Amino acid sequence: MATPSRELRSVYEINTPVYLDKLSRVHDKPMTLATIPDEELERIASYGCDSIWLMGVWKRSPLAVELAMHDQPLLEEVRQVLPDFQTDDMIGSAYAISAYEVNDAFGGEAALLALRTRLGEYGLKLILDFVPNHTAFDHDWTTSQPGNYIQGSARDLTRHPSWYRQCDSRVIAHGRDPQFEPWPDVAQLNAFSGTYRKASIETLNYLSTLCDGVRCDMAMLMISDVFKKTWGKRAGTPPATEYWQEVITSVHQQSEDFIFIAECYWDMQPTLVEQGFDYCYDKDVYDSLVAGDATEAHARVAATVEIAPHLMHFIENHDEPRAASLFDLDSHRAAINFITSLPGPLLWHDGQFDGYKLKLPVHIGRGPDEPTDPAISEMYRDELTK
Repeated sequence: MATPSRELRSVYEINTPVYLDKLSRVHDKPMTLATIPDEELERIASYGCDSIWLMGVWKRSPLAVELAMHDQPLLEEVRQVLPDFQTDDMIGSAYAISAYEVNDAFGGEAALLALRTRLGEYGLKLILDFVPNHTAFDHDWTTSQPGNYIQGSARDLTRHPSWYRQCDSRVIAHGRDPQFEPWPDVAQLNAFSGTYRKASIETLNYLSTLCDGVRCDMAMLMISDVFKKTWGKRAGTPPATEYWQEVITSVHQQSEDFIFIAECYWDMQPTLVEQGFDYCYDKDVYDSLVAGDATEAHARVAATVEIAPHLMHFIENHDEPRAASLFDLDSHRAAINFITSLPGPLLWHDGQFDGYKLKLPVHIGRGPDEPTDPAISEMYRDELTK
């Protein structure tokens, strides 16, 4: 397959509320997207990054906050990393989106657009989230466009109360990965629904006016074969055209340079690249490096050589444990050297260059104060600013 025409080299992921909260405390004043200091943008660009992914900028779900505050395992996880946890710290999952509107707490759309202009001055693109698989249950679509969702019956709700939820007169399924229990705070969108496909295209066309590309959450779940196996007759008849092929083609008619990045597992990367994605996660290389199996890592690279320029590599992101908690200094350096030798783009995570060790749930708006590890900080500076 050809090299992607929409080039990315190195993406820097920021947990938006946690990042802005930290900046606010450092500078002793409220910070928004518009007031991120120039030195922060200079710092990120100095590591060779050409893009910033602002994870979690969208309006979050009040219902998801309520559900999270009754989720004892989640609360225990939060208190492990934030011992002084307060109720206000729970802001709801970044992926339980109630509207594709920039959160007012971050300065709203005007602040985002102001930041995007400034990013351009540093040669930085802007990447935002698109969640194709689900919305929050209090998203407007659950009542205004219920045909966008997988629906069930009153009997389904009675028999499987953790799989379905009553939304006005409708019963709507919880979002899920077929390998796990349903997510309690999100409603399952229907990849086969014509109205949802239209809504997806409209949403992405709007997002293309705000940013340079999107990271698409759990993108492989929308592939027709996967979706049909997951939802069966509930989903209806698969359309002749794949969800992603239809959506990406339509968006590129308006915004030819708009970048699509897939969070992807289960060796579905070739399928998603064929359907139009510019880049896909390659977690297999990550897993091999974490296991300390260099042979397996090289074997994975050899097996994916045909799509190598489309594969995005990482040794940390918000879904994985912090690299500094997994690798000693030598193996950490070796992992950096390995992924930086590969042809695809790289993904880094805010705090990674400082050696932070605590993985934060995406439901909280504040993180703990962690010390910088000088040896790790110096290592990243040496390796990425040569």
